[in-house]
Amino acid sequence: MSPEFSQRLFALILLGLAPALPAAAAASDCDAADPVLTYTSTPPLLAPQASSSLVVTLYADGCTSATFPNHDLRAGVHVARLDPASFSKLLTEIEASELRQLNAANLAARLSEERMLSKQAGGSVHAVRDENIVSLVFHGPKGALSDHELRWASLRQDLLYAPKDRELLALDSMLRRLEQLAADIHAESEQRR
Repeated sequence: MSPEFSQRLFALILLGLAPALPAAAAASDCDAADPVLTYTSTPPLLAPQASSSLVVTLYADGCTSATFPNHDLRAGVHVARLDPASFSKLLTEIEASELRQLNAANLAARLSEERMLSKQAGGSVHAVRDENIVSLVFHGPKGALSDHELRWASLRQDLLYAPKDRELLALDSMLRRLEQLAADIHAESEQRR
């Protein structure tokens, strides 16, 4: 377990001892806390346009925000606060995925080599068009020199080539989890209206 994760988990334990946090949160509530993770998903054909990405941000205090792109019916910023137990579980899932330590360049090189070997052996070529460009930014503690960013542009295609690859499956699982979180944040936001 990384030291920064341990510190944040300790903070969550302290939050768990405090009275329950309110379910609703205003956008300004999230601005006060440090971000822990930011997920961005951008359609490649819309990338040049402003506000074309889904952005989900998790903050150290359990606040979460989902910013839906202008072309989405859910467009806008939606904010919710996870209860301490749910937030702690989500942070544990993130740490257990080991995506923070994933070296995207090494994985891409390994997959490229596997694709080349598959083609040489007469394997079929798979392609998924217009796949979203995704990014996970694992934010370091305040004052850290840099955050760790993981960018990927061909997850579905790579899963066709390597359907049992542990790192790709972990990335896919986490992205699905964050997409569901965005939908949940939106649903909670709509219920408060």
